[in-house]
Parts: sequence; structure tokens; C-alpha cells
Amino acid sequence: MDMVDTKHEQNLGLGAVLARTGAFSMPTLVGLAMVFFITGVGGYRGGWLWAPLITTPPLAAVGFWGWGPRRGRMAATAVLAGAGVALGVWFSQTSLLSAPRLRAAMDSLAVPEGYELLAEERGGWALCFDECTYFTRTFAVPGDSEEAKAALVEVLGRQGFTLGPWRRSSGAEFIRGQRGRLGLAAYIDPRTGRHDGPAPLPPGNFEIHITLDTYGGNPL
Repeated sequence: MDMVDTKHEQNLGLGAVLARTGAFSMPTLVGLAMVFFITGVGGYRGGWLWAPLITTPPLAAVGFWGWGPRRGRMAATAVLAGAGVALGVWFSQTSLLSAPRLRAAMDSLAVPEGYELLAEERGGWALCFDECTYFTRTFAVPGDSEEAKAALVEVLGRQGFTLGPWRRSSGAEFIRGQRGRLGLAAYIDPRTGRHDGPAPLPPGNFEIHITLDTYGGNPL
């Protein structure tokens, strides 16, 4: 930038500089939102660290170039860098939990004694096209379904889950709960022998499906 351009920048009014900085900010914010919305990177393990590292440099650059070579340039850069950190933290707290994080949570989830794993499934999308990211395990459970429901609620409660009441739908029962941002749904079909998966259901057993997802879905 030559001296004439520098003088022109110095003579720009504060309103013009703020308008230019705002004009640079809008496409930057939209681009960042699309990156997080499409990739779900904010929901990865360590997202609280990765997200601010992604959002801070672009917004700091907006402050630096949008303000121009006039007094207050470094302050504007610092303010927008701080906004980038805050935005990154917000993205990390609102993005869907990634499939690997859901699987890790499922691996650490304790279930009552006697549960036999039949199948597991991961699905959904960070974009929530048809459904959001989830991880499900299906278990064969012996005994009485009412006792199994009570035992499951007790075990999940000890692990910090807040659960709602059991509800009935199409001959089966389900319950929904959460632990922080981790959502949980359990679905019990008390009709023995009903299983469509590759593993046979042992005689006298019924199925319990446990699904982990992001509680509340993706607000973006």
C-alpha cells in the first residue's frame, strides 16, 4: 500500500471502517458455520481445543485487514481474535458428538448383569439429513421385562443419567434420558424371540436396544 492509499485509509471515517470490517465478517462467519455444520469437527474429541484454533485466525485476519492501517488496528485484531475464541468454544458445545465419541461413551457404559450383546450399529449424519449421528447396541436379556426395566434405570442412574418415564409404542416400551450433552434412549421389546439381526435370540430372552446420541440434536 503506497502513501496515497495510506492517507486515504487514515481519512476514512469510523463508520466506513466499521462497515468494511462488518462486510468482511459476514462471509467469514457463514463459511465457518458451514465448516462446522458439515464436518461436525466441533463434536470431535478435543473439540474445545480444535474449534477455537479454526475460528480464531480468520476472524483475527478480518480485524487486521478490515480495520486497515489506522489507529486501533491491533486492538480491533485482538477483539475479533477474542470473538473467534468465544465462537470456537460455542461451536464445540453445540456441535453433534462425533461417532467415535459416541462409541467411546458406549464402551464405557455399564449395563446390568446378564446382558448379551447381539449387534451394534452406527448411523446418522453431522448434517442430520434424515437423522443425526447415533450409536446403538442391541442386547439379549433374560427374565422378566419389568425387572429388567427397573435394573436398567438403576444402573443408568448410578452413572449420572437423568431419565424420563417409560412410554409405550407399538407393543414396545422406551425411555429417554441424558447426562450432560450425551443423550440416551432405551427400547425394550418384551416379546421373546423377536429378532431380525444375524445373531439368534436365545430362547426366553427379549431385546433391549440402547442408543447414544447428542441430547437435543444440533441447534445450528
